[in-house]
Amino acid sequence: MVYSRPMGRVEIFLGLGIAVLLRAGFAAYSSRHGMQIPTDVGSFETIARNLLAHGQYAVQLGQPTALREPGYVLFIAGIYALFGPHPSAVVGLQIALSALTAWLVYTVAGGLFGPFCGRAAFWLTVFYPYFIYYPTYFFRETLMGFLVIGMFYCYLRRDFSWTLLAGLAAAGLAVTNAAFIPALCAAALLFWKSSAGRERLIRSLIYVTPVLLALSAWTIRNYRTFDAMIAGSTLVGQQMYITLTVPYEMLGEEGQVRITGADEVFRRYSNVSEIEMNREFSRESLKIVKREPLAFLKGCLTRFIKIWRPLPHPRQPANNLSLIRLLALLSDGWLLPMAILGIIRERRNATVLYGVAPILFLVTLTYSISNAPIRYRVPLMPLALVLAARGATSLWRKNEKA
Repeated sequence: MVYSRPMGRVEIFLGLGIAVLLRAGFAAYSSRHGMQIPTDVGSFETIARNLLAHGQYAVQLGQPTALREPGYVLFIAGIYALFGPHPSAVVGLQIALSALTAWLVYTVAGGLFGPFCGRAAFWLTVFYPYFIYYPTYFFRETLMGFLVIGMFYCYLRRDFSWTLLAGLAAAGLAVTNAAFIPALCAAALLFWKSSAGRERLIRSLIYVTPVLLALSAWTIRNYRTFDAMIAGSTLVGQQMYITLTVPYEMLGEEGQVRITGADEVFRRYSNVSEIEMNREFSRESLKIVKREPLAFLKGCLTRFIKIWRPLPHPRQPANNLSLIRLLALLSDGWLLPMAILGIIRERRNATVLYGVAPILFLVTLTYSISNAPIRYRVPLMPLALVLAARGATSLWRKNEKA
């Protein structure tokens, strides 16, 4: 059967071309219609500009910060160093990375489950709506999605040099978003299980060493700067406190501003130094957890599930919510169930059992402690699409045989 053969170069380049056109087309459309999110969302770009121009990792000059992990900041700074401080250069590279993600998904899915599954995963990635949407904006999700699937691409090559590249991709993830740290450390088991004899220890060490070095460099910098142990971000305490005190449906909306503005703890610590802010908000969050442990666990379970909900909440009605929901039903509405089927079909596959599934679970679990917007699952979707392609193609072949 034609679809069971590996994809040819013409089909691959056609798909990559379509991917670039869709992403670039949406970027142009959003720019023309004033839909561009400011480049300093999360202060990533501000820090990058100050790093380049003044050598300071800071939002405000003279005030060093650890509000944001350095991965995405250095990504932006590197692009600006090469092409000048032009936001369009960042968007352009993110479009390229998103298109390349489709090829990596094809290679990983094909390597794990055969060419039919690889082809299906490739085209699903080309047309996946969130992959078309997010490269336009200064969010780190596009970069993280590329690094996630890139890590598995390198893992499947098996030899030590590719294992080192997998470790470098994992290190980039760890210092781009600390929520990935537990999952990436657990992934060392994948390299252990996929080898035999002395190679087990060697491959595991080669993979995990760049992760530990990157995290150590960031933590040492923070300790020398603030005299405090910070392996991730100083926003963690505040984010957790907001999640525990603001109803989920109000997060990111005017209701959050109203509630936090009236909250005595929030008013008391919002204007102190970021180190003290993180420490005090973390302390207050732990008090809430100890006082209401069952409510906390229930909230975590709710957020764990909501990260993977197919339909977005109506938070931005001006952006044509009806169209967004229709696209979500036509994509995630069936892709997410197919991904679950893919896990079931491949539950004995070592890569799925020790790599893909634990990363999906542990990253979602880490996020569930604080917040759960759909955007947070986007970096995991390359893996989810590999599984969705496996589930869908298994049903296709079952129907063919019937």
